[in-house]
Amino acid sequence: MVGNGANKTSTNKHQYPIHEAAAIFPMMGDREFADFKKDIETYGVKEWGTLYRGQVLDGRNRYKACQELGIEMTFCEIEDDDKFDPVAYVLSHNLHRRHLTESQRAMVAAKVATMKQGARTDLRSIEPKSNEDAASQMKVSPASVKRAKNVIAKGAVEVQQAVEQGSLPVSVASELVKAVPDKDQQTEIVSKGTDAVRQAVKEKPLAQKRLTKQQAAEKRKQASAGPSAGLDDLRKAWLQATEQARKEFLKEVQHEQAY
Repeated sequence: MVGNGANKTSTNKHQYPIHEAAAIFPMMGDREFADFKKDIETYGVKEWGTLYRGQVLDGRNRYKACQELGIEMTFCEIEDDDKFDPVAYVLSHNLHRRHLTESQRAMVAAKVATMKQGARTDLRSIEPKSNEDAASQMKVSPASVKRAKNVIAKGAVEVQQAVEQGSLPVSVASELVKAVPDKDQQTEIVSKGTDAVRQAVKEKPLAQKRLTKQQAAEKRKQASAGPSAGLDDLRKAWLQATEQARKEFLKEVQHEQAY
């Protein structure tokens, strides 16, 4: 085993929570998981899972498949040591297994970069990473990591999942959360597919631009009208008034001027 090694084994008779570091990588998509589950059902589990401090650190997909199939899964447990780095372990064990797109790797890098030191006691040994360090580790550009962090911070869960499952480029997802801040609207758009997302990204700024132009035109119209608009209304009212009404109006004006 990597790290400090395993000092004991256990099976899945108990329900184990998932370690936060394990969630850095996305779960398999539905089709991929179905094939994976079928393989386990036919040939069994080929590799043990890993526990750290009573949580599943490696083997989430295997664990889920075994639970659904009613198969016992054996775990090896990493020795409890504050010097052990669970994130480094997860990265080491998954980078060579998973064939991730650049956008998926950017999401992984963003999670690594945003994981705060001391956020949890079992992560206190982890040093915070910059966008550049995380990008280098995952072989993506710092700009891609920045976009991924924006998706994580402002995107609906469905938007994040679409990028993590490889169905939506992180660049398009980042534009979507910028153009459509409302998460309910983001979810609705993503549910219609990638083409709908691209269309929304294209149309939203144009609609906002048209609205801005309309508002500017309205302001110019009001400014050009100025005081003359009020005088026109007054002139019209004067012409429509009776002779008696005009006399009473002039008396009121003279009275006001006297004060």
